[in-house]
Amino acid sequence: MCLRLLIAGLFLVAPIAQPAGQCQLPEQHYRVGTEALDFFPHYNFSDEGVAGYGNQVFERFAEFAGIELTFKALPVKRLYHEIDRMVDAVYPDHPRWVQYQGVAPDRAFSLPVATAVGVAWSRASTPELETSQVRSLAIIHGFTPVAWFGIRGRYPFRIIEVPDANTALRLLLSGRVDAVDLEYNVARYQLKQTEAVKGAVVAERLPYTLGQYHLSSATRPELIRCFDQFLQQHQQELAELKATFGLIETLPFVQNTSQDLQ
Repeated sequence: MCLRLLIAGLFLVAPIAQPAGQCQLPEQHYRVGTEALDFFPHYNFSDEGVAGYGNQVFERFAEFAGIELTFKALPVKRLYHEIDRMVDAVYPDHPRWVQYQGVAPDRAFSLPVATAVGVAWSRASTPELETSQVRSLAIIHGFTPVAWFGIRGRYPFRIIEVPDANTALRLLLSGRVDAVDLEYNVARYQLKQTEAVKGAVVAERLPYTLGQYHLSSATRPELIRCFDQFLQQHQQELAELKATFGLIETLPFVQNTSQDLQ
């Protein structure tokens, strides 16, 4: 069952009776801040498209915990500054992103929910594109391309922010940017939707990152503890769910790295 939009970016997961022995939360309702962005198959909390893996994870967690979750979709740059005011928790998040978020509050982080493979894409005509050849790089507005920031002083490329993955890929395919920094699964899905799979390729010589998505909270550590319990007790179920969405969490040339997405 997919989550459906209720009003102005709010999604609802209804509570179900809680079996004995599961974590007991003090509240019946929690609000989770999310990115107002279609990032399928990882997640989609926008008012368009279909729900992704993350949506389904939280639907099952609400059933597990016997709680109600509502999801408030916010612009990426605003999201992490509202975690102690408008919402009880945020998804997706990662401890390493905090350093790029200015006055965003400290928070607790859950176990990983999913792994994201952040790669650079080039046009199919330039599969061996080198970093020194990139003059323009498209990223989603509010995201922080960590691997690219680390080399920005050595190479004269411009970063062009766009509203979503589809726009970034259209700029690439039309030749308006040299490369796109975009999560592998998301890019593959968007390319298939527009029947442009053969138009773009992963540029293996360009910077990449391997990161994880977590749930975080500045004010509700009990929610994080309960969510961790859910993740630990449902590992096989969630692995099967990832397979259903076709999520690929590694590529042959991608090695483990301390750098993380966004």
